[in-house]
Amino acid sequence: MGYKALIDKNVLKAFNLLKDLAEVVTLVKKTGVSFDFNTLTATEVNAASITTKAVITDSTKASDKTNVMTKVMLLKTKDIGDIALYDKIQYKSATWVIGLPVTSDNFITIVTVQKEV
Repeated sequence: MGYKALIDKNVLKAFNLLKDLAEVVTLVKKTGVSFDFNTLTATEVNAASITTKAVITDSTKASDKTNVMTKVMLLKTKDIGDIALYDKIQYKSATWVIGLPVTSDNFITIVTVQKEV
């Protein structure tokens, strides 16, 4: 077994051992526009969203003057692929906007999400 397979196996094991700390989230793909040159019309293309598990590592509210809540989430890169394809995350019946910074490698993606409270 190579190192990549070993790390993939252990990341999966880690998420399974976290049990209820790893919560279900839905990543919403960015919408795109398709242009039909025959009819000269543009139509919005909605890509399918995916559901996966995420671990919330940090949750902060910037200050009392702003209403922005920020969370840091760990996601399995193998489940989501390229995080740049998504612009929103649905978590606990709320829509969170993916913000910066985003750190990603072949195994774990760390993303900051924000919403107005």
